[in-house]
Amino acid sequence: MAVCDPQVHGRFRPLADEDDLIAGRLEDLRIKGDVLFKVHRGPYSGLGAAWGEFFRRFNDQQEWVVAGPCGDLYVCNPAVHQEDGFREVLTVLFCPVRRKGGGRKPPVETARKGRAKAPARPKAPAKRPARKDAAARRKRS
Repeated sequence: MAVCDPQVHGRFRPLADEDDLIAGRLEDLRIKGDVLFKVHRGPYSGLGAAWGEFFRRFNDQQEWVVAGPCGDLYVCNPAVHQEDGFREVLTVLFCPVRRKGGGRKPPVETARKGRAKAPARPKAPAKRPARKDAAARRKRS
């Protein structure tokens, strides 16, 4: 029998009424790092519209950029909400983010001389010398 944890559901239920995206961490849901998220309340059939709204709002903000693949997850098993027509199913839509202009590592040796220096290119492998007996082998074939 499917079970819904009332504490977890209770934590996310009030957030379903928020219009704006929420910046935070969802490590208790095993999502690491900073994320922007929104809680969708309703059946799976409404997720397409919810994602559309999520990205409209994401594109309106100027502080964050995407830092990884976006995703969604149910707060609890949807089968628990079958009796209410799935109206109380909570789905967290999230996108890993980082602040604009931040999180970029400088090129190699930038700090030493005060200017950016491109990383050294790897050397091409040395060419093997041609074998003198290659012509002889071709004649035998």
